[in-house]
Amino acid sequence: MTEIEKARELFVSCRLKEAKPLLEELAGAGDSDALYMLAMMTYDVDIAIELLAKSAAKGNAGAKLMRLALMADASEETIAEAEKSIIPEIEKGAEEDPVLADALGTFYLVYGKKREGWTEKGMALLSMAEQKEYWKASIHLGSAFNELRENPLGDADRFNPGEAIIHFSFAAVKGAPEAEYFMGFLVYRGLGTKQDQKAAIQLWKKAAASGYMTAALTLGFVLSFSKNEKEKKDGFKYTKMAAESGDPTAEGNLANCYYYGTGTRKDRRLARLYYKKAAEKGMESSAMQLGVMYHEDGKDDKAFEIFRKSAENGYPASMGWLAACYENGYGTERNREMAKFWLTRAADLGDEDAKKALSIISGNG
Repeated sequence: MTEIEKARELFVSCRLKEAKPLLEELAGAGDSDALYMLAMMTYDVDIAIELLAKSAAKGNAGAKLMRLALMADASEETIAEAEKSIIPEIEKGAEEDPVLADALGTFYLVYGKKREGWTEKGMALLSMAEQKEYWKASIHLGSAFNELRENPLGDADRFNPGEAIIHFSFAAVKGAPEAEYFMGFLVYRGLGTKQDQKAAIQLWKKAAASGYMTAALTLGFVLSFSKNEKEKKDGFKYTKMAAESGDPTAEGNLANCYYYGTGTRKDRRLARLYYKKAAEKGMESSAMQLGVMYHEDGKDDKAFEIFRKSAENGYPASMGWLAACYENGYGTERNREMAKFWLTRAADLGDEDAKKALSIISGNG
């Protein structure tokens, strides 16, 4: 058995911790199949697309289709080209190879509305791959019946949480952390199964322990609202775990923990540090909080610039703070018209606080 055959056997059977070092070594040497399998193990969609692009550039047909599926925005011209030159190549091997069947089935489902019969073909191919014990096909089938938010495989007419949880459970039993995470959400909310928040938390803990940082982020958020102090401390622990992986939402949440003293002691220095990290990655809520901290520290020049930049990026709460700066002279000259301008913009975006403030300074409150 060759190294790539060994790695593939481990990968398909969901022995991912064993497969990963082998695949990384083979991918480093330029093996297109190894690049593809690493992409399927990666939880960051952007990184997965990048790995698939490298695999596709080396002629991997499955990678070409899966990349288009993950991007979910292929033009008609691109779809037609895939239909002509990539799909026929994959169809030859899909009946025997569950990885190819999953790639083709996922592509068909994502673009099912573009061609008659593609949705049915996609479901059949994914079912065939699942019957051959391929864990990723189970996740894709579960996603096909799951909610639509950030899920290109979902369809409102097909939404069936009971069916979704069946497929996620097939992959979760094999130890796939992504499936444990999705299954946890359904169990937590009681969709398709009896609601059991404790069981959901245990599923997320298993997924987080396997490196699925979205589960750690979710755990941190859920547990931070617990009335139990030990659970709050656990929430802080998982938030910190996700933040240390570089997730900007987790960094902002960790900053909140330090700022408010949730699950840990208050620490303004660390709160400022993590608000800054998250803000630099585009988290406007963290940028606003960073501005608030500078305002609280009497550094209104810095606060004003942060609020201005965040407001210009379209964040309504920062627009409200920028209006407050103009109204009260924080870090800039007083300017009632500019205060009204930014409150109006925020109000137009639905910000209720801005609507109230606008009414007051306009003399209607």
